[in-house]
Amino acid sequence: MNEQNMPGAIGRAIRFLRGEDGAVTIDWIALTASMVFLGAAAGFFATSELPQLAARVDNALETRPVMPD
Repeated sequence: MNEQNMPGAIGRAIRFLRGEDGAVTIDWIALTASMVFLGAAAGFFATSELPQLAARVDNALETRPVMPD
């Protein structure tokens, strides 16, 4: 007996669990969430190194002599 012939709530539950109508929506939600997470992680790593880079540039500029023309 397949799920189309099953009466009542059990048949509806089986049809619901085997249905793939919302699968595309779930895929897009998962892909979007992973892209947001990767973007946030990339932003965190980029900004966490920024103060050290700024300090190195500042140090390099301070040690350069300025020669008047």
